[in-house]
Amino acid sequence: MTVLETQDATYQIWVELKANLYRFILRRTNNDADAEDILQDVFYKIHTQIDRVKDTTKIYSWVYRITRNAIIDHYRSRKGNISLEESPDVFEIAEREPPEAEAEREEIVACLKPMVERLPEDYRLALQLADVQCIPQGEVAGQLSLSVSGAKSRVQRARGKVKDMLLNCCNFEFDRLGRAVGMDNNGCGSCGGDS
Repeated sequence: MTVLETQDATYQIWVELKANLYRFILRRTNNDADAEDILQDVFYKIHTQIDRVKDTTKIYSWVYRITRNAIIDHYRSRKGNISLEESPDVFEIAEREPPEAEAEREEIVACLKPMVERLPEDYRLALQLADVQCIPQGEVAGQLSLSVSGAKSRVQRARGKVKDMLLNCCNFEFDRLGRAVGMDNNGCGSCGGDS
């Protein structure tokens, strides 16, 4: 990769991911200054190591792995300075799952939005109310003028339609708890494409 290509790639990642990475870091540090410092460190590492990325389809996983590792490094460097009252389980939170798992799940969630938008309106509304807005299905029934069993059925059917779209588009890898941790696109162009 030439210097110009490296600069362009780093800039593109900065434009696309800066805000999301900052929020990701801030949720784990609860400190604006620390989050900014870690974010700068992450982009320095991205810029200096981006030429090592062989598979550009995994760039987001790679970026989130660097970010997760930078957060862990931050806490390790402060380990002697952190009181138990301040953060007794900080390492457990930072190291709870493999670094790639959350990034992969975030990619999956990004795929869901266009799929949900393609659902017929009745299904889309039921799914958004129940699963996006976390409204109890009894209230969903009232808002959609359905019986409770009708609302539950509609939400289940909507979930099934989204699941079918995902399975037609992507191959998934699951961890031992059944959580999706990996995804390979089947060549459909994008998860939002026609299934």
